[in-house]
Amino acid sequence: MRIHTAALALFIACAGPAPAHDYKIGDLEIEHPHVSATTANSLSAAGYFGVTNTGSAPDRLLGFAAEGATLTLHLSQVDENGVATMKMLPDGIDLPPGKTVTLAHGALHVMFTGMTAPLVAGQMAHATLIFEKAGRIVVEFKVEAVGAAAHDHKAAGATGND
Repeated sequence: MRIHTAALALFIACAGPAPAHDYKIGDLEIEHPHVSATTANSLSAAGYFGVTNTGSAPDRLLGFAAEGATLTLHLSQVDENGVATMKMLPDGIDLPPGKTVTLAHGALHVMFTGMTAPLVAGQMAHATLIFEKAGRIVVEFKVEAVGAAAHDHKAAGATGND
């Protein structure tokens, strides 16, 4: 019994605290970065998160840096004929003061492409978010099972502005 208790205590001590899932840089709050798990042969995935600008000045999400994948901003839309399209946003996205912008399924999102390994549910994928004014911050995208329940962001929709 003592061996099991000691082993459990060592495991808990080595595990350390759970990684944060929300981040703050300057006036920006980044909420629940997550990405869909992939199959063994898939080289792309979509990532999502919310960004709230709590300041009085606008900012802009310019892009990303990551090892093992290329990350780009995209917007998915459905036209009046029901045809879905995805458009890259090379100039980034505006983050108006006092508003939340939500990257969500079927709207704004981050494409992970050219991945060197599959994304497995339960793991974390590291990436640097690059903002025009706030600068750079490294975040962990939680890899979630395909079809996992959506996280409750402060807003929803293509731009998610409150």
